[in-house]
Order: sequence, then C-alpha cells, then structure tokens
Amino acid sequence: MATSSYSAYKAQTGWMAPPRENQVKLTVSVPPSLHVLLRSWAQCEGRELTSVVLQCVELSVRQLKSNGSIPAGAIRNYEVACEERLAAGSTTP
Repeated sequence: MATSSYSAYKAQTGWMAPPRENQVKLTVSVPPSLHVLLRSWAQCEGRELTSVVLQCVELSVRQLKSNGSIPAGAIRNYEVACEERLAAGSTTP
C-alpha cells in the first residue's frame, strides 16, 4: 500500500497509532576507541550515532536476557512494566 493510500486509509477509518512510549535519556561514557567504532559505523550507514548505540543496547540486552545473565527480579519488573504499557494502550479510544 502506498504511503498516501495508507494515510487516506487511516483518515477514513479513524485509525490511530498507539501513543508513543516516552523515552528516557541516558548518558554513557565509552572508551575513545569504541566511540570511533560506533561513530564510524553510524557514518558508514548514514545514521545518527544515537541510533547505532540504541541498536547495540537493544541487541545486547536481548542476548543477555536470553542467556539468563539478567537477574530474575529485573526481568519481572520489566514484564510488569510491559503489561502496564499494553493495558494503558488498550484503553485508548
């Protein structure tokens, strides 16, 4: 479906995207060599540095979660937060 058709579909049906989750800003210090790697990666792909760093964090956390390296209590808190976010999204008109 083309973008304009998709936009028209949303307008005709009254479809609304779920509200975007607020993001938390974190400050991370990395060694200069890692910064060079991440910055070069972003430049090579025409992306923002923050996008590359976020991808690294997401993939790393997913891997650590799957291999059991994250404490069970942290996983439970995460799952509760996800359930609450989903429940809040299902109550929007």
